[in-house]
Amino acid sequence: MNVEDLEFLVGESLRAADRPVDVVGGRDQLRQHVAARRTARRRIAAVAAAAAVLVAAVTVPLFLSTRDDTRDDRPVQPRPTRVQLSPSGLPVGLLEGIVARTTTEGGVSTVRLRVRPDGSGTFSGGAGKSDSSPGTYDVDYVRLGPGRAALRYQGPVCAAPRALTIGFVVRGHAVIIRDVSSSGCMVSTTLTTDLVGATLRILPLPQEISPSGLPVGLLEGTFDHPASQFGSARLQFYVRADGTGQYYGGETGEGDFSLFDVSFAGEAPGRAVMTFRSTGCPDTAELTLAFTVTMRTVRLGQVSSTGCLVSKELAADMSGGILQIRPLPVAAAQ
Repeated sequence: MNVEDLEFLVGESLRAADRPVDVVGGRDQLRQHVAARRTARRRIAAVAAAAAVLVAAVTVPLFLSTRDDTRDDRPVQPRPTRVQLSPSGLPVGLLEGIVARTTTEGGVSTVRLRVRPDGSGTFSGGAGKSDSSPGTYDVDYVRLGPGRAALRYQGPVCAAPRALTIGFVVRGHAVIIRDVSSSGCMVSTTLTTDLVGATLRILPLPQEISPSGLPVGLLEGTFDHPASQFGSARLQFYVRADGTGQYYGGETGEGDFSLFDVSFAGEAPGRAVMTFRSTGCPDTAELTLAFTVTMRTVRLGQVSSTGCLVSKELAADMSGGILQIRPLPVAAAQ
């Protein structure tokens, strides 16, 4: 900058000082400037809040997904049903588990305890795969105390009826064997030792078949019976595993409930005879049933009766009918 330029700037400054100052206009400009800055700040805050919401909406699901990664491989299952206990304290069902053996040959054994609602059942130490296989014994499970039961066996193998004593705990749908003692007649010493700590799964009881071929359970149905007062009859057959049972037959409108002790025997495949002996019948009363078992029902074929306990007319009306298979009540199972 030279001397002439400096003199020019000084002169312009002196002349600007002589001009009047617009105080009102300056205040208006100041207010507008302040309002503009406030508006800008509000916009910035709103944008920041929206950005924070967007970040949370994206981040939280990702975080939860990351936390649930360890559970993604778990299948969704319905809530397990409540475990039913038998009089012995053991759960009702088929208790099955694979037991590692400590014998010289090694290997495993599949142990199965069938526990019915009345406390009866079977025991298999792994020799067979079904209740009719060798090594499967008909037993009764007897309560000795909380978490403690005995297997009572009346067969010729054991001199003492208490063949096996187990201590156990029920956890969820499994039974864990805590301690075992055996008389050695039904369960070997090595298997007794190997059973300690074993876990047995609680499985539903498979459908049992009685010696007559009829399924074990409560078989019941309602049939058209024009000869009755109400035009129909309700029938119930209580079939136990040993072939014994009970029978009820009455009109659907009747209030009484009389059970008759009967027995069931197999005459041929798909053909059973229900027998009732009483002084009220001059001869042994028999009801012959032709049947097929399908899923949870018994489909009847030709049904005939000697006429006592079950009339010949009711037997004829039963022909071609269906009986529903239901669990055998505890009182009727004994």
